[in-house]
Amino acid sequence: MKVLFITSKSPYPALDGGAMATKALLEGLLINGISVHLFVLETYKHPFQPSNIPAHFKDRLYYQSVSINTHVQPLDALLHLVQNKSYNLSRFYSADAETQLVKLLQTTKFDRIHFESLYATVYATELKKHTTAKFIYRAHNIENQIWQNLSSETKSWPYKAYLKLLANQLLKYESRILELFDLILPITSTDAQWFKNHGFTKELTLFPFGIDLENSSSTLQPNPHSLFFIGALNWKPNQDGLYWFLNKVWPIITSQVKDVHFYVAGRFLDQLPFQLNFPNVTVVGEVPDQFEFMQTHNVFVVPLLSGSGMRVKIIEGLAIGKPMVSTSKGVEGIEAIHQQHLLIADNEQAFANAVIQLFDNPVLAQQLSKNGRLLVQERYNNQQNLLQVIAAYQQL
Repeated sequence: MKVLFITSKSPYPALDGGAMATKALLEGLLINGISVHLFVLETYKHPFQPSNIPAHFKDRLYYQSVSINTHVQPLDALLHLVQNKSYNLSRFYSADAETQLVKLLQTTKFDRIHFESLYATVYATELKKHTTAKFIYRAHNIENQIWQNLSSETKSWPYKAYLKLLANQLLKYESRILELFDLILPITSTDAQWFKNHGFTKELTLFPFGIDLENSSSTLQPNPHSLFFIGALNWKPNQDGLYWFLNKVWPIITSQVKDVHFYVAGRFLDQLPFQLNFPNVTVVGEVPDQFEFMQTHNVFVVPLLSGSGMRVKIIEGLAIGKPMVSTSKGVEGIEAIHQQHLLIADNEQAFANAVIQLFDNPVLAQQLSKNGRLLVQERYNNQQNLLQVIAAYQQL
C-alpha cells in the first residue's frame, strides 16, 4: 500500500503534542510495511527538519516540504471577514503547494491520501479531481468548538462576536468537507459523535493519542511541594487557563501550603500576553526534555477552560505516574475518572483544595499515579491503537 501523507505540522522535530501524535502515526505506518510519501506544509512555527528523521526510517520515507506563510496579515484578515470566509484555514493554502501535490498525483499512483489535521484538508477538494485513492482524515480536534468555547469565555462583546464568527466559519467548513472522506480517525469518542451528528456515514475509527510505555518510566524523585504546568504558551486556551490559575487558584494554595513552588514550562514564552511575576513561581520556558521536567516535579496541573480534542500532555503525565489535577474541560475525551486516575475541579477553591489534598495525602497521590499508568497501558498504548488504524486503512 502506498500512502500520500499530508500534514500541516512538521513531525520532525516533534516539539508539541500534535507533532508527536503525527510522528507516532507516520512511523507506525512505516514500521508496518506501508510505503509513505510525507508532504509537509512547513510554517515558521513548525519548520521541517529532515535531519531529525531517525536513521532507520530515512531510507524508507519519501518526503518533501513546501514553505507556507501563515503570518497574520491584517488586510487579508479583514477581507476574509467581509467575505465571511475562514482566514484560519486560508493561511494554510498555497498555490505552489497545490501545484506540487497535483504533479505528485500525476506521476505516482497512491492507494490512500491521508490528511493530518483540518488545515491539511484545504487541498482535498482539488486533489479529489486527480486521483481514485481513498481519502483519510485524521482529526486532532473539532476546530470550531475551540473557538466556540473561547467565545463563551470572553467578556468583551466585540471580541466575543468576532470569535463567534470565526467559529461559525469553521463549523460551516468542517461540516461541508465530510463528504470528501472515506475514513475519519477522530481522537476522542466525543469527536466521533460530532462527525456522526453532522452527517458522516462512512468509516470511523477512534484513534486516541498513544504512548510507548517502555520509554515512560520514572526514576527521578520529585520535589514533594512542587507543582507544574507544561504546554504551548502561544495557544489561547493554555494562556487563558494559566492566567486563571495564577490569579485565582495560586493565591489560595500559597496561603495554605508552606514552601510550595510552581514551575511553568512551554514553548513560545515570548507570546504569552501577560507577565508571570507571581510569588514562588519559576518560569522555565522551553525545556530540552519534557519527560525529565515532568519527572522532576510533583503535582501536574491542567487548568484548561476551553479547547477540543485530547490533551496529549495528560496522557504523558498519566503514563509516568504524575498525580494530577485538571478541569473537566482539560480531561475531556480521556477515559480518566475523578478520584480514580486524577482529581477534577472546575472552580478556584475546588482546584486549590485538590492540589493541597495531593500534597497532604501521599497515599492518595500514589494510588492515582498507579491507576493512571494502568489506564494508559490499557487504553492509550500506541502499538495497540496503531494496529486498529492500519486494519481500517486496509479494509477500505
